[in-house]
Amino acid sequence: MGTILRRHRDKRLLRHRNQRRYDGVLYFGPPGLGFQWKQQAHESRVWSYKTFQDHEFDKWGVTVINEQTVYRVPGNSHTSRHASTELRYCEATGDCAWKQEAIRRLNWAIDTVDNDGKNRYPRDDIWLTDGYGDYVRRYLRAMAADPDLALSGQNHLLRTSSVVQSIHYEPRQIRYTKVDRASTESFNWERRRRSP
Repeated sequence: MGTILRRHRDKRLLRHRNQRRYDGVLYFGPPGLGFQWKQQAHESRVWSYKTFQDHEFDKWGVTVINEQTVYRVPGNSHTSRHASTELRYCEATGDCAWKQEAIRRLNWAIDTVDNDGKNRYPRDDIWLTDGYGDYVRRYLRAMAADPDLALSGQNHLLRTSSVVQSIHYEPRQIRYTKVDRASTESFNWERRRRSP
C-alpha cells in the first residue's frame, strides 16, 4: 500500500509531506487497496481541508488551500491540487458532495495567472516549480476526472496510464502511439449534433 498511508513519526517529514498526503491516497487508486481505501481517502480529504483551509476569499464563494502548515499563505498550485484530487475522489467513489467547491477552487487558482501566462502567488512572486511544473498537471487531472471541464467541441486525450510517444488529432479520430500497449486511456470526444 505504500508508506503514504502511514503516519510519519518524524514531524519534519510531516510538515513537508502533509499536503501531499491527501493526493497520495488517491494516487494509488482504488484497485488493490483493499476494503478500507474509501474510508482512508475520505479521512485524508477531511484532514487536508481542515488543516489547510484559508477563508480569506470566502466573500467570493471559495475556500482556498494554504501552501503548508509553516508558511500559511494561499497557494494557487496547492488549491488546484486539492481541487483536482477532490474531483478524482468524486470519480472514484461517486461521492461528489465537494465537487462544486472543487470547481470554484480551480477557477480561483486559474485567476491567479496573468494575461501573459505568469503564475504568481497572491501575495508573493512567481514560483516556477509550483506555477509551471505541477500546476498545469492539476488541471489535466481535473479534466480527466470530470470530462465536462474539458473544452467542448474538441477531441482530447484526457488520461493514459502509459507514456504517449506521438499523437495526431483529426476531425473524426485520434491517432497515437504509446509505450505500453496494455494501458488504458480516457478521451473527450466532440459531441456532434444530429440534424432533425
